[in-house]
Amino acid sequence: MLMKSGRKGSVTMAVLAAAVGALVVTGNSQPAFGQVVSSEEGAGYILFPKIIVHTSAGNPAATTVQQDTLLQLTNTNTTQSAALHCYYVNSNGHCSNDDNRICYSNLDCVAGGVCNPGWSVINFDVLLTPEQPLGWSASAGLDLPCEGIQDPMNPGQLVPPRVECRGINEGRIPGVIEDPFRGELKCIQVTSLTDDTPVGRNDVIGTATLYRAELVGGGGISTASYNAIGFQTDTSPGTSSTDPICLGSLSGVSCAKTYAGCPGVLILQHLFEDPGDVGTELTLVPCTEDLRTSDLGAQVSTAVQMLIYNEYEQRFSTARRVQCYANLRLADIDTQPGTSDDAFSIFSQSVQGTIAGQTRLRPIEGSETTVGHGLVGVAEEIHFIEGSTVDESAAYHLNYTGDRTQGDAVYR
Repeated sequence: MLMKSGRKGSVTMAVLAAAVGALVVTGNSQPAFGQVVSSEEGAGYILFPKIIVHTSAGNPAATTVQQDTLLQLTNTNTTQSAALHCYYVNSNGHCSNDDNRICYSNLDCVAGGVCNPGWSVINFDVLLTPEQPLGWSASAGLDLPCEGIQDPMNPGQLVPPRVECRGINEGRIPGVIEDPFRGELKCIQVTSLTDDTPVGRNDVIGTATLYRAELVGGGGISTASYNAIGFQTDTSPGTSSTDPICLGSLSGVSCAKTYAGCPGVLILQHLFEDPGDVGTELTLVPCTEDLRTSDLGAQVSTAVQMLIYNEYEQRFSTARRVQCYANLRLADIDTQPGTSDDAFSIFSQSVQGTIAGQTRLRPIEGSETTVGHGLVGVAEEIHFIEGSTVDESAAYHLNYTGDRTQGDAVYR
């Protein structure tokens, strides 16, 4: 879904045209029972690929622009509650010479430090009443009204939920693990708050709004929204609260529940990079993940082939490996992080000679029978505003095409 707001409120014609096909993320990648991957329809497994938090209290602290992500989950079922088991996935790295300092490249560390990649997960449960929307900021989380309130006579203790609240609106949504934070959120619709067995229902939709605010200067604000990516399933009940859920078919896995498969090819419509004017951030997350461990080495690494086409239908190519999480400026895919050599990237207007193009991303399948190499993602087009520390942006989904013979598994 393409949305944009801020002081300028304009969207380029190239992106508007590209977004026409990106509003509904559906395609041929689906299991035999005909369920789909969609950003517009209810689903039993939903994924927010891009969650960003960086406040003035972070390490390092935000000094010019504060960032947060506003998240919303909605139960579309008119008669039944929806119980969700959710996971925040944290992709933060930490500097070798200051383990408390969060980093995404060596440039974020004090001179001489190396950014060591990281991986960690926290989970939570939440119950949505029929047709209920629920919103919160990723930085702060949310204590639900019926979870309990502070006991004024016993500081730090909660008064138990009122009897009439029990089973109506329960759970607690924590804030993200660290600040700054860069990662994802995924939720599985389950039997109840005490039983994580997946159910055969597709009731949940979601929206994320990336929020940026100036800490100094004019106090400008910019937002960019996208819908969660939903994987639908059939109406059969789940079989286990411990086996993985499967996206598509994997021969070596006993699946607790099978959902629509990840796409074969991701299609990104974008403007080529123009330093100081426009750029695009591409966020990719793997469909196969092991949420049971904080061991980075246990996570699947996927090679991605990229074919880039300009408006003259000239073709360029590059490749990238993705493990756990990737949030990249297009120009940083084939050059060093930072802007010093962006003009030499195959994603730059100076190299391509055209304004807009298309990139087709194909994850390379392996021979494994218990994991897969599917990817999904979201893009954010950023317009740099001269004299402002807050840039205007618009988030939008990738299109996709094709089936994958190899499915994916989410171990939990």
